[in-house]
Amino acid sequence: MRSILRRLSLVLLFTGLRSFGDHDVLTPEVLHGFSAGIPSFHTGAVPGNDGNFYGVSERGGKGEGTVFRVTPAGVATILVEFGDEQSEARGRQPVGPLLHDGAGTFYGVTRGGGRFTNGTIFRVTAAGVIQTLVDFSGEDGAAPGANPDASLTLGADGNFYGTTRNGGVRDADGEDYGSVFRLSPQGRYEEFAGFTGIGGALPGHNPDARMVLLPDGSLAGTTERGGKFDRGTIFVINTVGQSLRSIAFAPTTTATTLEGREPFGDLVCTADGTIYGLLGGGGSDTQIWLLATSGPSLFVDLDNDSLGNPIFGIEAGLGLTSGGDLLFAVNTDNSGFGGLYVVTVGVGTTTRLGNFPASPGRVSYDYGGFPIAGDGAGGTLGSHYGILYRATAGGVITELARPSPDGGSMLGISPAARMTWARSSSSRRRAASACSHRCPRALDSAAMTTFAS
Repeated sequence: MRSILRRLSLVLLFTGLRSFGDHDVLTPEVLHGFSAGIPSFHTGAVPGNDGNFYGVSERGGKGEGTVFRVTPAGVATILVEFGDEQSEARGRQPVGPLLHDGAGTFYGVTRGGGRFTNGTIFRVTAAGVIQTLVDFSGEDGAAPGANPDASLTLGADGNFYGTTRNGGVRDADGEDYGSVFRLSPQGRYEEFAGFTGIGGALPGHNPDARMVLLPDGSLAGTTERGGKFDRGTIFVINTVGQSLRSIAFAPTTTATTLEGREPFGDLVCTADGTIYGLLGGGGSDTQIWLLATSGPSLFVDLDNDSLGNPIFGIEAGLGLTSGGDLLFAVNTDNSGFGGLYVVTVGVGTTTRLGNFPASPGRVSYDYGGFPIAGDGAGGTLGSHYGILYRATAGGVITELARPSPDGGSMLGISPAARMTWARSSSSRRRAASACSHRCPRALDSAAMTTFAS
């Protein structure tokens, strides 16, 4: 559930153009904090090479979203305001989190805007220099596809991969079901697979979660609908567009179906190639499922933790600790304010690691998970009920900053985005791309921060 946003604009002055590839892009001269009337953002934040955190807000700025920077001290700054149709920031409603390429540049998508109003793919530097790489062109044109609803994944081949909610193969009635695309680092775009509804070569309809990279270089994701029972699907696809596995959510579990409906949130992949995800819409019936080589199964019900305490309200998907266990956050439990939890892989034991503190005067009733990024000091950073928090490695969570209802520069991030983990300064260069989009086999786990020992 999202709050109705009051759109009070923030003035961000641009005074020139700077060359970025073959395009002219806006260069910000004066940066100001977030405007009032932005109670929450459906996004997350990832660490940059400079120790700061970067992300996007779905709204704010001129009303169509922003790219922001947050310092470890909690100072938030708008770098880019979306919605200017005549500029490189012509997209609208960016989707978080950003993808960091490890070299100081961030990549992202917007749901709408662009030259054809179908969304865009963009890249932006830590200084706020933005370039639109792709304007989605809908059914036809140079960049077919429309309305991406999930952020990008870095492939093993160095290309960026993503999905669009609309576009792809059209059936006899002219309906399309979404597509899978590739973008090279040089900006070459290709839509190389299309979803096919309840049957066909790639069953599924409306992909809305970020894909995860598997150890063999293939990609896995979920669709909101489609498959044999039109309850959604789990798909595994290679980088030439071939469907490797397709699991339909269904009334019962078989080798090709999984009992349940409503898959949601980002997936994770453990070192052995097992894929984990959530279903059930985030309410009291939420479950974690897994897809192993042997087939799909339901892993654990998230009704209660190991002490019998109730759990309710998961919206952000799963994350991984450096030890390879599953991490998630909730907005409601017996503490009254929600908390962080870990699920032991192979066992299914659910343990609460820490509680969100009581926060009088909550700035947003948009609630859900806790998007986590390394804070550069061994801890983590995220938000809950629109308030920015810092958590220690032991799971102690304290308030860092909150947006001001009367203006000011503090940031409120909507608690509905993927968790990413801290790395030491020596390995921060590849932190975001590895932790957010690759399986742990690609990581130096000793350099990562974990809540659980």
